[in-house]
Amino acid sequence: MKLRDALFKEPYRAFRVTEEHLDNPDAFQDWDREPLMGPTLAKEYGRGPFEGLFIVAGKFVTQEGALLDCYLDLVLPERICEHRFLQSNDQIVRSRGRRVGNGAAIPVIAIEKFGVPELFYAKANPSVGIEVLQKGLQLAREKRNVAYDLGVLLRKEKRYEEAIEAFSIFLAEDTEENITYMIYQERSELYKAIGQLDKAEEDKHLWAIAFAKRLWSISGQSVTSVRSFTVIRRCVKPVYSCLCMTFLISMPAGSFLRSTSLTRSSPVDAPVEG
Repeated sequence: MKLRDALFKEPYRAFRVTEEHLDNPDAFQDWDREPLMGPTLAKEYGRGPFEGLFIVAGKFVTQEGALLDCYLDLVLPERICEHRFLQSNDQIVRSRGRRVGNGAAIPVIAIEKFGVPELFYAKANPSVGIEVLQKGLQLAREKRNVAYDLGVLLRKEKRYEEAIEAFSIFLAEDTEENITYMIYQERSELYKAIGQLDKAEEDKHLWAIAFAKRLWSISGQSVTSVRSFTVIRRCVKPVYSCLCMTFLISMPAGSFLRSTSLTRSSPVDAPVEG
């Protein structure tokens, strides 16, 4: 079925585009698509690799905070959104990007694949994206990436205790992710922000162990305690490891996390940006 026969008509909230007309980009209404039946956007609900071009249902949050039904095109795994689709006089109107001033289009379906959390953030009414992710977290089979998205948005809104809970769900489901050490650092800062300094210190310790595991994973080794940092200096790349440790110790708490490109989210006490 063509895209024009699906948008704003069918109950499906996500589609995989199976054929694009690359020679005529304006013919988007003639794209062939495969409807996805799942309550979230996840690999279990489609055929083939969990990547490519998808169309997902969304809400356009206007600058005044009002909500309009819309769709977004979404390239996975990068979570690149190039267009939004709105309905006007029974016609589907495609516009570039998902933002207009402080207004933004966001998905109404959670994504069980790691990516940029800001896809769900609408500055004019942040609660819309938070509610989408809270519901998606209940429905998701693999919760860690949805929990990460939710934790970032809750932190932006200074809802620190709820953000801690979301990041804890991420850590409970999978402690072997490449960003695990970053989440411990995130949670440590959040505990500090609400005055739970003992838990903040505990997460600093867990961050050190997770970061050591990450370093060792690069060289195919393993680590079980923070004491293994002394062993790192004796591995095949002693100079590199020593420089890494010196760099991290010399930085203020949280600076490394905020400087990394793996997350674009703002630090705990930074002003919220769109």
